[in-house]
Amino acid sequence: MHNNNTTFNPAVLGTAALALMVITAVSGMSGWNKPDNINSSSPAIHLIEGKPLIFERNDGQAGHSIHYRALSPYYTVAFTSRGAEIRLTKGAGANRTLAIQALNANPVPAISGEKPLSTRHHYLIGREATQWHRNIPTFSEVLYSAIYPGIDLLFRGNENRLEYDFIVAPGASPEVIRLGFSGVDRMAIDGQGHLHMTLDGHHITQPAPFIYQEKNGTKARVEGGYRIDGENEVGFTIAAYDPELPLIIDPILIYSSFIGGSGDDKAMALTADNAGNLYIAGSTSSPDLPLTSPLDGTCGSDGNCDAAVSGGTTVLNS
Repeated sequence: MHNNNTTFNPAVLGTAALALMVITAVSGMSGWNKPDNINSSSPAIHLIEGKPLIFERNDGQAGHSIHYRALSPYYTVAFTSRGAEIRLTKGAGANRTLAIQALNANPVPAISGEKPLSTRHHYLIGREATQWHRNIPTFSEVLYSAIYPGIDLLFRGNENRLEYDFIVAPGASPEVIRLGFSGVDRMAIDGQGHLHMTLDGHHITQPAPFIYQEKNGTKARVEGGYRIDGENEVGFTIAAYDPELPLIIDPILIYSSFIGGSGDDKAMALTADNAGNLYIAGSTSSPDLPLTSPLDGTCGSDGNCDAAVSGGTTVLNS
């Protein structure tokens, strides 16, 4: 809980985590400043807002391999030298973990907190004061310096999303960037360039990246997107750009339709068509799953699982 910019946490969480935005049952958010490149009329795009994510330095309150971590109502995230993982804490995907690693990268990058905050965290656990951790500094961002030659990796976000930027210096090669995802069952890229995955039967998404260069005070977009390189491995395709200027690879801050209800919903297969629609097949035990022209309108009411298919840029049918 927060009190005068001071946070007291009753327990230590020993997770390790990374960068990705996850579909969570978040709704009713407003006031977010939309990037110029996002088309508000697109039915697949829902802008989200939440309290800024606070990154805390590990001063002994977490596992030795963790450099920094952040706690959100919807996920926990921590950062290690090898990479990170994101663990869901709310909704149908609670306790699922997705680990992400920059492949063939610097094994010992310098990891630092950026943009210090006035908030301090305190962990007063047990009766032994020697085990307490006070005045832990917090930050708005976490930076991996030289994760690849001439390329930094910067994390920031809010309680509903985690954003990351690859910052490519002039002369550096973005083609070397490759991300490995562990815990993922399936991957697909839809017609809008969003990367969709299933994790232990639950659907998560990483929005299409916004790739740009700063020119005369404005963000000049560079065409590009995700590329699936192999099993659970992703790189980037990037069109011609000015090699004399830094290049920023930044996933767009959106999330896809939340598909599911109050029961146990499992995504077992997914694919995309040429129109950009995403189709998810699986099972559900949710009595409140949104349905369109169902074969049986009593979905999940008997406590058993039913087959379900959802599709569209929003949910066209289930």
